Amino acid sequence: MPRGQGCHGIHRQRVSVRKEAKNTVLVIAHRGASGYAPENTLAAFKRALALGATFIETDLQLSRDSHFVAIHDDTVNRTTNGQGKVHDLSLADLRRLDAGSWFGSEFTGERIPTLEEILEFSKKHDVVFYLELKPGGSWGGEHALIGALRTSERLHAPSSSRLTPESWKYSERSNRR
Repeated sequence: MPRGQGCHGIHRQRVSVRKEAKNTVLVIAHRGASGYAPENTLAAFKRALALGATFIETDLQLSRDSHFVAIHDDTVNRTTNGQGKVHDLSLADLRRLDAGSWFGSEFTGERIPTLEEILEFSKKHDVVFYLELKPGGSWGGEHALIGALRTSERLHAPSSSRLTPESWKYSERSNRR
């Protein structure tokens, strides 16, 4: 059994979507196919698609210079060859880190993806991303995310979306104030 299969990787969930489509199985890749490739990397996202995922959940943190990157923890210690808090590192610092070799030598050189890379991957592969904004980032992160999604033309109502951020409803509600 691949690493982390119990709590990471590909999850299958039976849901009733519509009257005529009962018992549809949604294949959701948690942090990509994180049981098969280093979590929250393009390698994990590609592997998830190869395994049949149509949805990918990933985590977003803000860098010191206000760029979104895909990483779960508030530090880079566990999943890269670096040390420190994500919000204390610039995007350039984060992009220099190796986010793959901790998982296996075949992933050496894998980088922490940016939100822009995730949006491009979503477009290219027609896959839905569930974006989780991790707490502890800069104030206004939700607004920055909505702005980035609007710029990329990937923000739609959740029912018709090809990219659905978890905080969409919260952020849209916040924008009306």
